[in-house]
This record gives sequence, C-alpha cells and structure tokens, in this order.
Amino acid sequence: MIPNKHCDISDGLSSSNIRLVMFGVQRSGSSWLWQMLGDLLVDGVMKTHRRIYIPGVPVVAIHRDFRDVIVSHWRTWKPHAEFMSIADIYLHVGQMHEWTFALRSYSDNNATIVRYDELLNDPRSTLTSILASIGVSSTPEKINSVVASHTLEINKRISDSLSEPDLTRMLVPGHCHEGEIGCFARFLHPPERNLLEQLLESDLRQFGYQ
Repeated sequence: MIPNKHCDISDGLSSSNIRLVMFGVQRSGSSWLWQMLGDLLVDGVMKTHRRIYIPGVPVVAIHRDFRDVIVSHWRTWKPHAEFMSIADIYLHVGQMHEWTFALRSYSDNNATIVRYDELLNDPRSTLTSILASIGVSSTPEKINSVVASHTLEINKRISDSLSEPDLTRMLVPGHCHEGEIGCFARFLHPPERNLLEQLLESDLRQFGYQ
C-alpha cells in the first residue's frame, strides 16, 4: 500500500495499493476526515478534490453547506476582508460547480456520502458509520483515540503556527478557520447572500441545504 497522500490523478493506482479514495469538496473538513481515516486504516488512503474512480476501491465523499464552502474559500484568500463582494462570489462559484459535479457523480455511484455537520457534531458515530460502510472494523477505544488526536482545535493551532505546508496533516499556513456551521451569514450582506443562493439554488436543494 502507498502512504496516505493527496492525489488528483489515478495513474498507477489500483486496489493493490489503495484502500480508500476520500473525496472532499474543498473547505469541507476533508483534511480533518483524511487524518482520522488515515490513522484508522494506517495506509492507502488517498485524498482528492477530483472525480476519481479506481476499480474495487471504495469512496468516501464529504461535503458542507456550499455557502459556507465558498465563504471559507474566500476567507482563505482574503483573510482580512470583512464582507464578500459580488465580484468575489462570481470568482468562487465557478469552482464550486466543479466540486458539486464530482459529488453528484460519487453520490450516483454508491459512494459513502458524509456531511460536514454530522462529522462536526458527532465524529465518533460518523467514523463508526463510515468504517461499517467500507467493511473495516475498529474498536471504540481506537476511534476515541483518533478523534482526540485530531480535533479542529488542534488542527487550527497547528495551521496557525505553520510557515510552510505540513503534508503529514495535509494543512497549510492559516488553513483552519473556526469551522462553524452557517459561517456564511457573517460575511454576506443581504444582496450578496441572495445572489449566492440563486447561483447555488439547485445544488443547495439537492443536498439538503435549503
């Protein structure tokens, strides 16, 4: 098995060297989930933000309220801005559609779909459910240990202290914000919020965010 890693191409990968493909809509807790699944499965966990299928390899896909995704992505690039502009919205929405296309494809092909809010509210139960869906056993003690080792607070403290990327945790400097649900409301005036929700209307509805 290959070491746990991020990869956006499937060349040279097969069920002989990959245990799990872990897709994440960006800014949806994918690094956090990858850390925990990597500890539980030890190796062969491939994180990606692309639509990748490897025959015989299960897929876990995590997503988050797409309004939060876009605002979090914007905050990463403009950490000192107070409110998102219309120009910012149009800049980030295009990439959002790429991620939701991949997510729909995974959803239609029997991937294990995980919501960020479920992981945030109950990481132990969420991990237990994921492991059951991909046919991997663990113990409550091991799951508890992994959750305790990879909290959002720990990740934020580490990312705030970084001067260069930490590939062992898949974090970059300033990677983590507060991780809250519904953060978009703090950074959007009503006209910008209405525009964003119009542009994302079908995706928000399909995945239960409206």
